[in-house]
Amino acid sequence: IEAPRVAQDTTPSEAGPFVANSSEEAGRKILCVDDNHRNLYVIGAILRAAGHQTTECASGVEALALLAARKFDVVILDMVMPDMDGLAILTKLRDGGGPNADTPVIACTANVLPDQVEAYKKAGTASVLAKPIDARAMLEAVATEYASRMSVPGGARPKALKGIALARLRSALSAALHMAHSGRVM
Repeated sequence: IEAPRVAQDTTPSEAGPFVANSSEEAGRKILCVDDNHRNLYVIGAILRAAGHQTTECASGVEALALLAARKFDVVILDMVMPDMDGLAILTKLRDGGGPNADTPVIACTANVLPDQVEAYKKAGTASVLAKPIDARAMLEAVATEYASRMSVPGGARPKALKGIALARLRSALSAALHMAHSGRVM
């Protein structure tokens, strides 16, 4: 199985023909961290289809280096990885200062028992998404967590996906899932 490159920056224009490009849907800079390359590919494809810019990496060490080097708007973090688990990454991120010490982190895990979710929230995650990932839930979490950190006059919030943007996302997600399932990469 050919997997996508990791620690790569991908802008919406590089993501393919299904990207929403209106200024109203300007993308967030999102770091995606998951040791499973298929999960990383699908998560990145969903986010890019929604107009976000993604940087993807497959290890905790690499994630911490990226988080120390530049600012992200949101982090999607796998909580179970072989080199360093999500809680360890989150603790180092929050305790280390740096440009992302307060960046919203969305936990992405199959471990969603109530005590596990509570532990993730106590450690500083903004929200927890269950695997397998639901595209709509992930995009809503990104919009919610980013909007909750914004100080916009009048309390304006980013608009939800609808119309053409939602159709493009559905199409891109369908293609990404088909490619991931068949073992091919777009």
